[in-house]
Amino acid sequence: MTDCKQVLTGRTKLSFYKMGQGRPILLIHGNGFDGLVWKKVASLLSRDFTVYVIDRNGFGRSESKNSDTKLYAQSQATDILEFIKAEIDEPTITVGWSSGTLFLLQAALADEEKYIKQIISFDAPFLVSSNADFNAVGQFIKIIFLQIFGRKLRAAEKFMKLVLKMSDDSNSFDNLDSVMKLNFENNVEATLNEIKTGTGEDLDKKKLRKLDMKIDFIAGRLSPNFIKKANNRLAELFPNGRWRQIDNGGHFSLYEQPESFAEIVRQLAE
Repeated sequence: MTDCKQVLTGRTKLSFYKMGQGRPILLIHGNGFDGLVWKKVASLLSRDFTVYVIDRNGFGRSESKNSDTKLYAQSQATDILEFIKAEIDEPTITVGWSSGTLFLLQAALADEEKYIKQIISFDAPFLVSSNADFNAVGQFIKIIFLQIFGRKLRAAEKFMKLVLKMSDDSNSFDNLDSVMKLNFENNVEATLNEIKTGTGEDLDKKKLRKLDMKIDFIAGRLSPNFIKKANNRLAELFPNGRWRQIDNGGHFSLYEQPESFAEIVRQLAE
């Protein structure tokens, strides 16, 4: 993923990477990192698909033109949908990691032309903000105070350690290599901005249930319990969705277990 391109959507420029050939598949990153997080998975999938990876609005090399907090999710969704229309221009398989799934769902609700063919969700934090356990709530309070006192990097680090902690008490954040560490540091402002915007509370459950596309789920067995519960909440809305688990991985499996992750995406892609 060395050749970064840009496409002008309705209101901003999104940076993206393209590789491979075959059916189009779009990879959407979550909070904390940009499209680089998909580097290994994208390379593996490029053997079978034309892979598109974007830096979402505000992250990586894309321009930062996000709306206020109340309209944040909607604006992210609009950017994703406009990217598909402008650059891919055909029904597209999509894969969302973490909050990336929530923005894909928002985009799907507005997708009258059916550009989003399928959503494969990995560890979506659906309604975590309003259903977090006691420990997670305490950590979020600390993150808020760190921001208030201007310790932005420390606040973002605490957030990522919270979501990248594994149930065996190890933490993926502690194992970041120098490239991913720098990638995270370059996205601190965007990370903290996104934390304030909720976790899908503005999504209409009744409308979600009526989506007539395939929606499937990937889960990390070692992901934090509050993320597992959130992923389950979302999956309950789509009882026909297929479910796959990465046994030895957590919330960062897309980067730490790329072979397993890519193989599951191949199995689920329609």
